[in-house]
Amino acid sequence: MISDLLAWQSYIEEIHPDLIDYSIINTQKLASSLGLLEQPSKVIVVGGTNGKGTTCALLEKILTDNGHRVGKYTSPHLLSVRERVRLNATNVDESTLIKAFEFIDHARGDIKLTYFEFLTLSAFYIFKQQPLDFIILEIGLGGRLDTVNIMDSDVSIITSIGIDHVEYLGQDREAIGFEKAGIYKNGSIAILGDNNPPQTVLDHIKEKQIVFSRIDEHFNITKKSQRYAWESEPLLVSNLQLPNIEPSNLACVLECLKQLGLNDCLQTHLLNSSLQAFNLLGRFSVRQKGCSIILDIAHNPDAICSLGNKLKSITSKKKIAVFSMSKDKDITKAISQLSNYFDHWYIIILEDKRGASLPQYQQTMQLLDMKNYTITYSLKELINDLETELLIDDQIVIFGSFKIVAEYLSLEIEETSNIVVQ
Repeated sequence: MISDLLAWQSYIEEIHPDLIDYSIINTQKLASSLGLLEQPSKVIVVGGTNGKGTTCALLEKILTDNGHRVGKYTSPHLLSVRERVRLNATNVDESTLIKAFEFIDHARGDIKLTYFEFLTLSAFYIFKQQPLDFIILEIGLGGRLDTVNIMDSDVSIITSIGIDHVEYLGQDREAIGFEKAGIYKNGSIAILGDNNPPQTVLDHIKEKQIVFSRIDEHFNITKKSQRYAWESEPLLVSNLQLPNIEPSNLACVLECLKQLGLNDCLQTHLLNSSLQAFNLLGRFSVRQKGCSIILDIAHNPDAICSLGNKLKSITSKKKIAVFSMSKDKDITKAISQLSNYFDHWYIIILEDKRGASLPQYQQTMQLLDMKNYTITYSLKELINDLETELLIDDQIVIFGSFKIVAEYLSLEIEETSNIVVQ
């Protein structure tokens, strides 16, 4: 019997030969036979190209701050697989997660589940055992054929639709929109946070006769001075103080609360209390270590464009990019978004089978006619050197993937553990 969490992760990774199996037939049959799809809690499903993790976290924060019992499932994780499953704003404990792994492993028989499928069903099992008011589920990839989508929802949110994962979802926004719209189902309220959605999304909503709310049509969020106001007839909530998040993500969250009949949560003082305490690791997370260090998991062109808009509000002398991306991304378009912002780029080639290769980066830099870059293999050595060289008004931005941010966070933990208390 496997008793160690890391050993379980290794075991689960080896069950299925592929990282992604873009089909829901096996998981739907298995979950249904185990009664995992019959959850007594209200279910909120969140999809979208960017912003879905922030939207899930905001929902969790506001609901738990208002006394509701909440389960949340998201992916991927940064430091521990326990981050993926949360109960009442706390990572699930190791023993509970291992019990769920044991249950799913025994129940699956000869069915080969991918890592994501196994963890998703484990999360459903854990939530089934808990007295929860709400379950928040983040779509992993696309929507229509994502394992999370086997669960029916009370509210489904699409935050945004951009170009990403084209090998699975399609080459353009219309094709990608079709896949993402699959989370909108009859009997569920649909919320759309993209103000310029592909026609395929609108066609799906019309064809299925789904009740939906669309940003800038049924609800909106506007900036007034340094505060924001959210409006959705007949409600108006003003004087909102936003942290470093996209306003449209908050707008979707508030519309979701309204649609669920949780108007008591929609009070300025309560929302501002939650917003000011809101912190999502790896989303424009700022450290001050001699120089300023910003961590952001932006990993596609749209997200990197958004990161650039946030960076423009910060005054820095020397600006350094520390960048690493997956090989299946549009690396050229991603780097081009900020090619003129940074004084120098450090490209990190990580030990990761999904990571981009040296030739990919070299080709990108040649296409963009960029000379201000260095390719290296050790993030630890690079950060040590940069922290020594840079001054308080300088800036390092670490971005491009979850992996690069996770590696930096691991270095922080290592550094802390090596401190000897005199």
